[in-house]
Amino acid sequence: MSLKETTTFGHAISRARKDKAWALKDLAALVLREDGEAISPQYLNDIEHDRRSPTSDRMVQQFAEALEIDPDWLYYLAGRFPEDVRMKKMSEDEVAQAMVAFRSGPKPKGRRSPPPASRASWPRSDTGSSRNRFGAGLAAARGTPGTGWEPPPHPTLRARSRGSNRLRGIRS
Repeated sequence: MSLKETTTFGHAISRARKDKAWALKDLAALVLREDGEAISPQYLNDIEHDRRSPTSDRMVQQFAEALEIDPDWLYYLAGRFPEDVRMKKMSEDEVAQAMVAFRSGPKPKGRRSPPPASRASWPRSDTGSSRNRFGAGLAAARGTPGTGWEPPPHPTLRARSRGSNRLRGIRS
């Protein structure tokens, strides 16, 4: 099983540590907290079992160096953007374009695909109101009065009867 088949940060760390035949305390001694102290084996165990996540970019970087794993892969698994990416101060449109490109996945070599559709190509009404790409307006989706559609009432949210704490229409 390769590291790319793992799905979480903790599983990737655990697998790489076991491949090196290191004990929890061996790896824990190599990863330092912000105050310069090594993390505890218990903390590392929690990370490996996905009960905790790394608290800083520095910690992700140290795991990558110690275990010889690509740091970008660990950032991805940790659900973080590396500091060099965050420091680019990208606009909302630039971030949206980058995420569309990311979601489309790697391009096969030798073939070029057409650029993905941008938000500007999504349908809009004549009044300029916000509509989703399937043409349904937000007001209709939310059940705003006057749009022809209202969500049905929830049975447990009926009005309480006077003098009783029991909900009307619900039997115990």
